[in-house]
Amino acid sequence: MPAERRLPLSCVLDVLEGRAQHPGVLYVQKQCSNLLTELPQLLPDLEPHVPWASEALGKMPDAVNFWLGEAAAVTSLHKDHYENLYCVVSGEKHFLLHPPSDRPFIPYELYTPASYQLSEEGSFKMVDEETMEKVPWIPLDPLAPDLAQYPSYSQAQALHCTVQTGEMLYLPALWFHHVQQSHGCMAGAARHSFLLRILCLMALAKVPGTCLLTIHVLQAHGLPSKDLVTASDCYVTLWLPSASSHQVQTRVVKNSRNPIWNQSFHFRIHSQLKNIVQLQVFDQDLLTQDDPLLSVLFDVGTLQAGESRRESFSLNPQGKEQLEVEFRLQNLTGCAERLVSNGILVARELSCLHVRLEKAGDQQGLEGGVQLVVPGSCEGPQEASVGAGSFRFHWPACWEQELSIHLQDAPQEQLKVPLRALPSDQVVRLVFPTSQDPLMKVELKKEEGPRELAVRLDCGPCAEERAFLSRRKQVVAKALKQALQLDGDLQEDEIPVVAVMATGGGIRAMTSLYGQLAGLKELGLLDCISCITGASGSTWALANLYEDPEWSQKDLAGPIESLKMQVTKSKLGVLAPSQLWRYRQELAERACLGHPTCFTTLWALINEALLHDEPHNHKLSDQREALSRGQNPLPIYCALNTKERNLTTFEFGEWCEFSPYEVGFPKYGAFIPSELFGSEFFMGRLTKRLPESRICFLEGIWSNLYAASLQDSLYWASEPSQFWDRWAQAQASLDKEQVPLLNIEEPPTVASRIAEFFTDLLTWRPLAQATHNFLRGLSFHKDYFQHPHFSAWKATKLDGLPNQLTPAEPFLCLLDVGYLVNTSCPPLLRPTRDVDLILSLDYNLDGAFQYAGLSLLWPFPLRSTGSGRAGSAAMAHGPSRSAAYGIFPDRGTNPCPLHRQADAQPLRHQGSPKISCSSWIGSARSRASHSRPSHPAPRSSASPVSATSSRTLPALTPLPCCTSRWSMPPSGSTQPQGSGGRPRRRRPGR
Repeated sequence: MPAERRLPLSCVLDVLEGRAQHPGVLYVQKQCSNLLTELPQLLPDLEPHVPWASEALGKMPDAVNFWLGEAAAVTSLHKDHYENLYCVVSGEKHFLLHPPSDRPFIPYELYTPASYQLSEEGSFKMVDEETMEKVPWIPLDPLAPDLAQYPSYSQAQALHCTVQTGEMLYLPALWFHHVQQSHGCMAGAARHSFLLRILCLMALAKVPGTCLLTIHVLQAHGLPSKDLVTASDCYVTLWLPSASSHQVQTRVVKNSRNPIWNQSFHFRIHSQLKNIVQLQVFDQDLLTQDDPLLSVLFDVGTLQAGESRRESFSLNPQGKEQLEVEFRLQNLTGCAERLVSNGILVARELSCLHVRLEKAGDQQGLEGGVQLVVPGSCEGPQEASVGAGSFRFHWPACWEQELSIHLQDAPQEQLKVPLRALPSDQVVRLVFPTSQDPLMKVELKKEEGPRELAVRLDCGPCAEERAFLSRRKQVVAKALKQALQLDGDLQEDEIPVVAVMATGGGIRAMTSLYGQLAGLKELGLLDCISCITGASGSTWALANLYEDPEWSQKDLAGPIESLKMQVTKSKLGVLAPSQLWRYRQELAERACLGHPTCFTTLWALINEALLHDEPHNHKLSDQREALSRGQNPLPIYCALNTKERNLTTFEFGEWCEFSPYEVGFPKYGAFIPSELFGSEFFMGRLTKRLPESRICFLEGIWSNLYAASLQDSLYWASEPSQFWDRWAQAQASLDKEQVPLLNIEEPPTVASRIAEFFTDLLTWRPLAQATHNFLRGLSFHKDYFQHPHFSAWKATKLDGLPNQLTPAEPFLCLLDVGYLVNTSCPPLLRPTRDVDLILSLDYNLDGAFQYAGLSLLWPFPLRSTGSGRAGSAAMAHGPSRSAAYGIFPDRGTNPCPLHRQADAQPLRHQGSPKISCSSWIGSARSRASHSRPSHPAPRSSASPVSATSSRTLPALTPLPCCTSRWSMPPSGSTQPQGSGGRPRRRRPGR
């Protein structure tokens, strides 16, 4: 019988060391931070925490426990909601581990707690405590499992590890663990709150790998002449943005087709980054722009430390044009850098410089402005008058930069200060000796930039979203139990994640979404929804609804009536003189705060006047109140980031998602709190916080139709079938094994220059949107392209060129997703969101489900995608296939309503559908590429429809083309035993 005894520690040690006997199994352990409360005498000899872990997590541990026991003391299989750091002082501990993904195979159940009571005979007996809350317990010995009683445990994959004296084990939260120990083992554990930041834990330590890259530009052979009379005047430029902010170049060799430079350049790089060096050969022209002759991209990651390699880059394998370069890579000992990475992006150390300018005297002078420049800094060149205040610069700490100060009236007079020579956290005063009186005093102070990142580098949902989904599951479970008339409560792993996906379509999409949400509410299914995604016009509906924190718990007739009044009102007032004056004032205020000025901001104000009578002060972060108790689904708004010039939306488009919690790019695994969107960031740190914008400015971004290029407009002006064929070809997934490590560009010709001119004209966005880029300054990990969550597409030309991707841009260019494809499903296809079922509400004027079909997101039940290729039962996957055969024998293009099990006949509609638009309910799992034409299959963890239920569903009026996730088994099928009438949720891949 377990019992607690208070003994001197010396007595316990005597028993463990064999000098005394004890009838019981002694184990010193208490989950109360017992090192601090029970054993304070040990504190002088021990560290109270693990310093690097506390620094990484930003807090001291919640508990520090001391454990001491013998081999017979065994911990049962369990999991903790804390992260643990196990440090073994003496002996060794043996861990049997199961990841959280093994949860479906482990009998983790709730039991009534019991206590021991002393009987009159003096014996103890266990008594159930019925009034107490049930406690979780695993009645399984993982060392000798009873597979007859728990057969599913055979599918679990256990991990074994031994932690010996002086070693430490990091155990993430929610990992199941069973612990044994050697005789007399002593250990300690520091517990931190549930953060799941293992990547940051490992990254905040100093990372070795700093190297010196030497590039020796030797010579070139057979370069073509661009001059009419003489040979070219050639020079070579080198650009390595991961090591320097500016290009360097060789000297110019006059009149030579075989120039010899023989010059060396040195770069300080980090081996954990993706280092791509660009070498370009130019012909110098004094009157016109220099002509490019040869361009080479070389991946430094192909070099090993200590290796020297000579490369001959040939423009044409059969020609004579060659550039010879020698590369040498050397380790720098004693140099380490603090890096934070999610495997795609990397945040490096940051330095900050404070500058203050003053006049040295009371005389009048120095009336002109002063310009200060730190190359590669976030702020760029800054101009002001002397004494106007202080300046601040942020730049990568590993770069050897210098501060340049010069007078605008006398640019030849400059003061240059090497920043690496400045001491940290000390004020340095200098005098700028100008030709004018008085002299200028310069006050400098260099300090370390903030270590804490304001950008979350993680590919999974944030902690707030996970907490919301946990709360929402309880609402969903209750709603499903009522809708499906289940006998018992659903277990946590049986509750599906159901999402609504709404497309764009302006006012049509806005009004239709209102009606369909009202229909789901009437059916009692709205509380079964965990999240709603929207694009373009459907985002207007979501933004309006979430102004009321209880909107889904109320009748939507009132909001629909208000919407009707706004949609049918006169629109002439939006351009009235008073409104135009208000627009001008608000645009000026935003410009003064630091927001970039663009046409999208004006469009946002006009759109707000169209949809509302008065300006609304609601913000995106205010919608968190509507999620505080899980009372509403999580809204996710979609936008597309693209390039302002040179590329169409089809050639470069990145999905950006907005939620009340975060804004970010799933492609890069980088997110910021929604209230910080629009603020200035550099290298993952917040450098200038701006007030959060009203949500109308975000609605202007989500429905930004004016940032399109001429070529984008030509795509949409074509026939729908032609457009979707282009889209399907553009979305073919990229073979990541064929990314070239060396890229050589041909020199331009007259024809190519003409083509480039028209390309620039067609891809130019005259009304491009601009928002401060929160990815600015972040570097790429050396293996970013192989990361499973980094999505690359064949049509996206830049994914293999990190120097040209979004972190290299100062501003984002966001627009309506409809210019790529009118859908909002990408946030739901993220494997980390684990969506089981997608209800697609399609508001396209053309055929419905074209995106779904081309993406291999085949509907369930299978039906025509509107692209001329009818659905086929052979394409069903897993249990969905049998369900499609048994329940829906008619796989035509007509909507398939809910079916009864008793007679397998469709329920009769109790009236006409409320909304005239098509809806699709289907699994988000992508189909195998060999089963259909090789169109893209976005990655998703959502499983096919597989659960069954023997309950007879009530007579409900379904939405158009609506079917239930909880399908009926075919006639004659057997209901699984022991389910209690509940549908079981099939986990992906099991």
